Amino acid sequence: MPSGTVTFLFTDIEGSTRLWAEHPAEMRAALKRHDGLLKKTVSAHEGHVVKSTGDGIYAVFARAQSAAAAAVAAQAAFQSERLEGIGSLKVRMALHTGEADERDGDYFGAALNRAARLLGAGNGGQILVSNVTKEVLADQDLQFLDLGMHRLRDIPNPEHIHQLLYPGAKREFSPLRSLDAQPNNLPIELTSFIGRENEVDEVSELLSNRRLVTLTGVGGTGKTRLATRVARDVLGIYPDGAWFVGLASIADADLVVGHVAAPFGVREIETYGDRGLLDVLCDYLQDKTLLLVLDNCEHVLEQTSAIVEQIVTRCPAVRVLATSRGLLGVPGEAAYPVPPLGLAEEGSDKESEAIRLFVERAASVRPGFVLDDETADAVAGITRQLDGLPLAIELAASRINLLAPSEILGRLDNQLRVVASRRGKGRHSTLEAAIDWSYDLLSESDREVFACLAVFAGGWDLGAAVAISGNDELDVLESLDHLVDQSLVEVSDLGSGRRYRLLEPVRQYAAAKLAAASNGYESYVRHADYFAVLAEEGRAGLRGTDQEEWLLRLEAEHDNVRAAIDWCLDKEDSLALRITAAMGWFWWLRGYWPEALRWFWKVYGATPESDPLLRARLVYGVALIEVMRVRPDDVAPLFTDALDIVERLGTPIDLAWVRAGLGEIGLDPDLAKAAMDGFEAAGDTWATSYTKFLYGQALFFAGDVNGILEMERSVEELLGLKDRLTAAWLGFVLGHTMAFKGRLRDARRLIVQSRDLVDSSTDRWIGPHCASRLGILATMEGRFEEARELFEEALPVHMRIGDQNCTALVHTFMGELMTGQGDLKAALSHLGKGITGYEDLNNATGVANGLRRMAWLAQARGDSHRAVVLLGASDALAQKSGGRVSAHDEERLSSSISQLRADLREEDFDAAWREGSGATREEMLTYALGRQAP
Repeated sequence: MPSGTVTFLFTDIEGSTRLWAEHPAEMRAALKRHDGLLKKTVSAHEGHVVKSTGDGIYAVFARAQSAAAAAVAAQAAFQSERLEGIGSLKVRMALHTGEADERDGDYFGAALNRAARLLGAGNGGQILVSNVTKEVLADQDLQFLDLGMHRLRDIPNPEHIHQLLYPGAKREFSPLRSLDAQPNNLPIELTSFIGRENEVDEVSELLSNRRLVTLTGVGGTGKTRLATRVARDVLGIYPDGAWFVGLASIADADLVVGHVAAPFGVREIETYGDRGLLDVLCDYLQDKTLLLVLDNCEHVLEQTSAIVEQIVTRCPAVRVLATSRGLLGVPGEAAYPVPPLGLAEEGSDKESEAIRLFVERAASVRPGFVLDDETADAVAGITRQLDGLPLAIELAASRINLLAPSEILGRLDNQLRVVASRRGKGRHSTLEAAIDWSYDLLSESDREVFACLAVFAGGWDLGAAVAISGNDELDVLESLDHLVDQSLVEVSDLGSGRRYRLLEPVRQYAAAKLAAASNGYESYVRHADYFAVLAEEGRAGLRGTDQEEWLLRLEAEHDNVRAAIDWCLDKEDSLALRITAAMGWFWWLRGYWPEALRWFWKVYGATPESDPLLRARLVYGVALIEVMRVRPDDVAPLFTDALDIVERLGTPIDLAWVRAGLGEIGLDPDLAKAAMDGFEAAGDTWATSYTKFLYGQALFFAGDVNGILEMERSVEELLGLKDRLTAAWLGFVLGHTMAFKGRLRDARRLIVQSRDLVDSSTDRWIGPHCASRLGILATMEGRFEEARELFEEALPVHMRIGDQNCTALVHTFMGELMTGQGDLKAALSHLGKGITGYEDLNNATGVANGLRRMAWLAQARGDSHRAVVLLGASDALAQKSGGRVSAHDEERLSSSISQLRADLREEDFDAAWREGSGATREEMLTYALGRQAP
């Protein structure tokens, strides 16, 4: 056994708990093979297995090179091993070098602990290497990926982690399970958090016992900072993370649920009937253990309360921490009134929390500022005058570069007397007085800029501030610098550039100033006009090489866009129409489909007397989403009306888009071709390529196989234009079509290409669609383990985004897969979920597909009569819904019927078939999902 400086190799099987639960017999054999392979590999590379750790081992090597070689060899072996009933094991590994003490055949010391924690951060198939080990291996012919600095549990200093690459290894894995990578979107703390130790402990204790805790208090008490700090402190006990939702920017209460769902990527893509986004969100959160922080709830209290009540009722392991000026009123809610910062008693030399905050913020403005005999009394007086309100104290401290503490105290005293005489006493008046004083000290130009910043929702960048203020860029930048220095505006440097925002109490103050200003209306018009132009530029930008940048930019400005549309509805309807129409393609790409349609109907319904051409552009810009969702009935008449308008008033581009919509609604090759020719004549290359797909699709469904060629050309041309996302989606649709026709190799090529196109993008839904369809292809070809892995990847995402159709589809093919593997109980469960899901959608073709697979399950059980009844019902339903059956199903159906005719007498087969085909849909569903006769 080596001693001194050694290298440890730790291994573990990812997902072993689930594997043991589902495949205990297979796991016993697999673990024996796993242990033997590791011991042989470690020994072959001059290492020693110290002990087994259950589903892994830890080994020690005298040389880091030997340890790395052993890890690579072992991973290569696991990649090639296919174990009965399990497939390949996903083994995670970690290497760390350091000094350790060896006693009685075991090792002790910090190096061992670091290696164990490093392993805990990894993923199956990944080899993690500490920085010291990577340095030791620097002269070896090895490749590494730099994964950055990470904090590991119980390790005081962060570790620089690297990934050791090996032949056949993936480069991309899920985020490391370090403290830094634990799921959360908590805001970055731009300034230090002062005091509040007792409050943090008390709120944390409340959260451990209550499902909902609401922090209450007037603006400026520090509710948001306290909530964020508590969330950071308790993050480790929530495996699914802590998630922050700021509600201050919401003007339309109907958007609250969308904001709450957004951090989880939950979408309402294909939700039908009464099942809304809140149901999708609760379904997703039902088995999650996480903390949800809802900030600034007071102005949307009714909607927030309804949402929170549903979450805490239906999601047992979710805790909610809310901030609001008043309680939410949800049963079981625990109230926590946020007190002001602790104050020093008069004459006391004790440094209070409030004093500490003032001193730290003052030192950031005037470096070197400290509390001394000359300043102590004045600073204590300032904090008492301001009632310990954190925001008011920060505003006062920002004046330290101009005034001495004693001068600040004197002016505050006068200011508070004035405000108290106008508005009465209390902490609300105290905060207003502090903001008043800061505002009064601004120059006239700074005041004008400050007031017009109230139009923004969710922040802004310099370009937006310049456009809304109407001033020169240098003047606006100077004003923003002054406002940041005086703590009236917050600034953060993000990857996309510098962004600014107003804290909500300050924004409300600025809004009151803007309402009283002569140019207030003009500021809102400029805001709407700026975001109309941005949306129109973004629509073009989303169709080329810069689409990822535009997706991020429009996402960052989404709250401003929403606020602009909402304001324009009553004031500037032409701008409302322009903005909404321009945002359609962004909403489509990002999965904001129901929100897009809500905006469509709201704006369309509110503008009946507006410019008819702008309304027609709104129809083809946003209502086309209903056509893409295969739900065209509600909007088809609007496209017919729009055609009449654009023929009289529109441009050739307008006419081509309306024809494209009508062509897609009716699968009309002539209209699609006319649209394509119109775009080509107008020189719109992107739209020409896009509508070429619609033309090919219409040809294909009309029975012309040349349609496939047109669709393939469309995808190739869009790739040539660098529009990866549209090419990926259309490639996926084409691959799905190929699979239906039995061209599985072509289907796989196209769908893999689509998946690869979005793999490194911010896409949230095309990738999972590709995964589920690749799983279907693998099922058709009998590669059941591959199919299962793909379905397990895709199904949670389909459920999370509310894609009921794809959820039912995956369950249906999981039923076929389980039947093929002989797990008939699991097959029945999946098929039941698939058929029920399709029936909820009134998708007759989907129900028919499910019944067909129920028949194959019955046949696998030896129940030939039941199988024929179900096949008869499936055939009758398929004929009523158009008779479309995939090539895979036709081939298997033919084989199945031949076998069943051999198993049954002819008259029994025919009677069972009539029994199924003659049953009502309700009767057959009851039969399929239960045991009753139809």
